[in-house]
Amino acid sequence: MSQIFVVPDEANLDHLIFSDDPVMSAFARWLVHESGPDDWHLVADGWNWDEGEDPLWWIVTRPNCDRATALMVFWGTKPYHYLGLPAWEATDVQDHDLYQAIRARWAAGFYTRSEIAFDIERDAYPIDFAAHRRRFGQAVDAVMPPGMRHVSGRRLVDMNFVDGIPTRFWGVDEPFDEGDDED
Repeated sequence: MSQIFVVPDEANLDHLIFSDDPVMSAFARWLVHESGPDDWHLVADGWNWDEGEDPLWWIVTRPNCDRATALMVFWGTKPYHYLGLPAWEATDVQDHDLYQAIRARWAAGFYTRSEIAFDIERDAYPIDFAAHRRRFGQAVDAVMPPGMRHVSGRRLVDMNFVDGIPTRFWGVDEPFDEGDDED
């Protein structure tokens, strides 16, 4: 790999580690000091994007980030939003920088670990690529490359995450259904 990527400020989690929020602080410390590529995939899979992108930036900038994890985050940026937009307007789309960073790293071969499975239909959301091609032509494959839709590998199963954060940081040991009401 001949290209070295600068890690953006968003990938620095010090502000979360030293946060007043005990859940986010404990989570960020675990993410940086104890977790590994399989954990990162589970975080990315369940991440609540309303909490910000910084943990996702941190994950996708790690040299041993799995290809499936990078794809999980890539598709989480909703790249279809770029279809039909002029280039100058595309930079205004939320998550643009994260989308571009993953695309660049993918194209440069940055993501070399490939142990986890990813399939857009199963792990992200179904997209009618044929309908998009009829409307936007070849831009569909430029914005959402066919090579970024599927990787083979093993499936991870872990129900001990809520909003991408292990339940132990929420103060619970067992998985729970967010729809359950306690009286």
